[in-house]
Amino acid sequence: MSTDWSMGTPQATREWGQVFAQESGSAPRLRKKWSTTQGISYGAVLLFSIVYFARPEDWIPGANDIPVAKIAGSVALGTFLLSLLGRAKLNLPRGVLLLLALFGQLCLAIPFSTWRGGSFDLVMYEFSKIVLIVLLLVQAVDTFPRLRQLIFVQTAAVITIAVVSLINKTQIAGRMNGSIGGIFGNPNDLAASISLVMPFCFAFLLETRNIVKKGVWLCTILLLIYALVATLSRGGFLALLAATAGSLWYVGAKARRCRRLILVLPFAMCFTLLGAMHGNYGTRIQSILDPTLDQNGSYAERQGLLIRSLELAATHPLFGVGPGMFGDARNSGGWKAAHNSYTELAAEAGILASVFFIWMFVDCFARVARISVNRVCDPDIRIFAGALSASLVAFFVVAFVSSIEYLILPYFLMGYGTVLVSISLRIRRRRASEAGHGSRVMRQEHQPCVG
Repeated sequence: MSTDWSMGTPQATREWGQVFAQESGSAPRLRKKWSTTQGISYGAVLLFSIVYFARPEDWIPGANDIPVAKIAGSVALGTFLLSLLGRAKLNLPRGVLLLLALFGQLCLAIPFSTWRGGSFDLVMYEFSKIVLIVLLLVQAVDTFPRLRQLIFVQTAAVITIAVVSLINKTQIAGRMNGSIGGIFGNPNDLAASISLVMPFCFAFLLETRNIVKKGVWLCTILLLIYALVATLSRGGFLALLAATAGSLWYVGAKARRCRRLILVLPFAMCFTLLGAMHGNYGTRIQSILDPTLDQNGSYAERQGLLIRSLELAATHPLFGVGPGMFGDARNSGGWKAAHNSYTELAAEAGILASVFFIWMFVDCFARVARISVNRVCDPDIRIFAGALSASLVAFFVVAFVSSIEYLILPYFLMGYGTVLVSISLRIRRRRASEAGHGSRVMRQEHQPCVG
């Protein structure tokens, strides 16, 4: 047996060095593989967004036989699971954690439902898809151009549907509704969708420097106002006021872009609104403050439903009467919604579910609004942060006058906000690292782009 007393590099050390060299050499390949996987996942999320908002199955004959949304969701989920294999841990933003908490509360409420089968289908087959797509959106969208593209898809889809509905003059009881189904089939839902994308139109208007594109976006804003008036939706009118005020404040005043246009635009919008409004709609708007002007009794009916939802939340504070079961004739007097997302959710899944719901969007709004007022961030990011803030303000109004807690539309806004906060924080980290202040930024993770 021989003993090696030489002063050379030990065998074990050489082997470990070779391992480390191989790992460092494979780092670029891992990054490239991760980038490819994330690109595929983003493509699937983008395809899902197009299918959800544009609804090609209602436009193209035979498209309904192809489950494009399910295919896109499956691809996104598969690539997301593959990406998890290369991570030590999964860091979830607070908004996603609150969404998971809301989903958990809905699951706990199922056994206490007045119709367990209906609640199970709603939570497991419908709301679970919302949780999944938001999780995929937050993980796949990692750059501002990708986020902007998703926002553009949603905005362009709503604009197209509004224009087509105006041309086709599709109506329900004298009120314009979307020419296609889904979230645009009901006049109130169409008005809500228009009000939520209005701030994005402001953002695209101020972002571009092309005078022709500015003119197109300005005409688009006025056209959407006309379409919203055609729906005769009182809730949509209130949401439009909130979206406009939020846009002028967060996108215009705070972003400090095109102040002359910001001063002129409200007058043009008011002129269009007054010109499009006819006597019947004017009376409906006045009935918001004077219930005696309500001609069909909907004001009194909604007031009664709101009171009933509060009563159910008070008598069933822990788990409610079951997700989706407020409309049960035994609870509301005849399969009707509460027309208030906050109280309806508390009545159906307990007060804690409503707390998670409100907390989720308030937290998102607070974080995104900080970005819009910080001059350290890029101007385009600040503009879209302001637009998201204004859209969330409109959402708070929409959620107060309609039942949208089980629709994916508001959760898309939360996902957009979460992604924008992550992107702005990543940019700030890189800039601070270049300036030699990386550790200081790490201690300020909870304050993205706050000067």
